[in-house]
Amino acid sequence: MATVHPELEDAARILGASRLMAVKDVTVPLLGAGLASAWLLVFLPSLRELSSSILLFTARSRVVSVVIYTLYEEGLWEAVSSLGVLLLLITLAIVAVGQRFLGKRFLQV
Repeated sequence: MATVHPELEDAARILGASRLMAVKDVTVPLLGAGLASAWLLVFLPSLRELSSSILLFTARSRVVSVVIYTLYEEGLWEAVSSLGVLLLLITLAIVAVGQRFLGKRFLQV
């Protein structure tokens, strides 16, 4: 929020926009690329985070990394491989969508 200069919002207010419209039309579009890039930078490493997942999972909430680890310990290599490939494809799809919509702005942030 500090990177968006307050005078941009003030200019919208002078031209007749309400405070909510100024935020919606000026601030949100300027923050969109940064927020999406930050989300991707947090999302991608969180997929590989196993240590905190093992400590926090319960019988009702199991994350993919814990399921893969459990299947690995049971020796179910086919299931481990298929889940790994599925996780890879989902990750690549999310990165491709981010790259498509953010374009060069994604690489600069």
